[in-house]
Amino acid sequence: TVLNDLVAEDNHRGFRLWGSVRAGTLTSNNSRSAAFWFGQGASVTIEHVNVTSHTSAPVFMIEGANSVTVNSCTLNVPAGTKLVMGAASAAQVTLAAGCEV
Repeated sequence: TVLNDLVAEDNHRGFRLWGSVRAGTLTSNNSRSAAFWFGQGASVTIEHVNVTSHTSAPVFMIEGANSVTVNSCTLNVPAGTKLVMGAASAAQVTLAAGCEV
């Protein structure tokens, strides 16, 4: 699956991704549970992530993913927001430039 220039706004989980996914730019605004959720068996590469939120929902929730690679991020989230939650230790997670809260 190839995704590009998509926006998710004001929902429970901005993007729910599983399987093999390549993406260009994905934008999540004000997700309530997580901006990005990576499910069982996911192998995901995203070129750029934009996240803007007024909630403290984590940016990335990992639940069974094999690998997650994000090549750059622009994050505008409240102080104390968790970058990664879930079973990140069981997945190969690579976060690059700007992927810091």
